[in-house]
Amino acid sequence: MGKQIWAREAVKEALLPLPRTGFHTNANALHLVLYKGELHHWPDFRHVRTAMNGQQWSNRVIKLNLDTRDLDQNKVFVGDEAGVQGRFQEAIGQTLGKVFEAQGLDIQFADFKCLPNLGNKVPDCIMKTSTNELKLVGELKVPWPMDFPSSGQNQPRCCLTFNMTDITQIFKGTKIALPGSTALQLDASTWVIDEKLYENKVDGMREPPFDPEDPPSVWEAKYLCHNLESPHDQAFMRVYCQGPDEGTDFLLPEIRAQQAEPQYEMPEATARKAFKQAGCGSVPPLLGCGQSVQGGYGPVPGGYITYLVWKKVPGLVLSRELFWSFDRSERDIIRHKFHLAYAEMVSCGWCPGGTAIWKIIWDSATAGLWINGFSSSFPADDEDKLSDDQALASFGLIKPLVPGYSENYAEWQR
Repeated sequence: MGKQIWAREAVKEALLPLPRTGFHTNANALHLVLYKGELHHWPDFRHVRTAMNGQQWSNRVIKLNLDTRDLDQNKVFVGDEAGVQGRFQEAIGQTLGKVFEAQGLDIQFADFKCLPNLGNKVPDCIMKTSTNELKLVGELKVPWPMDFPSSGQNQPRCCLTFNMTDITQIFKGTKIALPGSTALQLDASTWVIDEKLYENKVDGMREPPFDPEDPPSVWEAKYLCHNLESPHDQAFMRVYCQGPDEGTDFLLPEIRAQQAEPQYEMPEATARKAFKQAGCGSVPPLLGCGQSVQGGYGPVPGGYITYLVWKKVPGLVLSRELFWSFDRSERDIIRHKFHLAYAEMVSCGWCPGGTAIWKIIWDSATAGLWINGFSSSFPADDEDKLSDDQALASFGLIKPLVPGYSENYAEWQR
């Protein structure tokens, strides 16, 4: 009599060991290739078990095992990569091919020559659809050499790439689609990353046990990007994502997920939306925004991830050296423009968070001025409505004639 094997049982079966003699290759046969994604250690297989348990398995019998003999027992010895490739397709490709068929999945194992010419690199195995659409490429290696890259451990580690769940998943060429917003009068748009300008991962801004009013920890990064439909439209993008609390960054994902705050909105997002709704012309216009949640491999699974895109306005970011290199007449124009911009910005209810001359962008050609730098923005109150001279002094647009501080701004250099 034979034992019936269903799809679920076939997937759960362990792979049989590879028989080998004392003679075999000792080379790992690694290839020097350029991989443009990012590799991550695969920490455990808990999510595999979850997926297995949640699957609706077919009751279709995919094979029979004889009670008297195990026909699947390995009887072919292997000594190099070619042997491993053959055993892989027999033990894995053939079995999983039957499982995919029983589950109604259009996935097939094959070798690379089964597809039209896709280049001069030939992977060891592929997965494709019935219409010959390439879905996956794989490289197979013999398991016994111990000189694989391994993060200091004595065995190779599995690596995977994941969907974008945090700032570490964004690279040059990454396309980020943002939804439209009727309230903000924003159309749906797709932005292509050109360059990462900085990245700041600060774990543990919030320490457990924490006050419910404490903001969650945050990772952030800033990028230069362009509109997919209009490549000449350059912009800046800032991405925020929730980071793990103090001392929890190495805990299991399901533990970190308990910290998740998917609806949290960064102050900069609130501020830029307020400027957009008020039609504020004193800050670079908001071109796109979006809020999502991190996937299972994010720093805090289920935590927030926020995207903000604003126009790259013309002009130069001011510095003290640059500003004071202008002649008096241009400095006076800048100060006048700043008065108007600062008053409009505060009237919208937000300040940029700190006062520094580099928060000012000046375009000499058009006499355009904008205030920027809202990553530490905060709501404006009456105390933030500085007098004209106070604002000029705070942003470094006037300075004392002699070292030291004086509240008599009439004596300051302009």
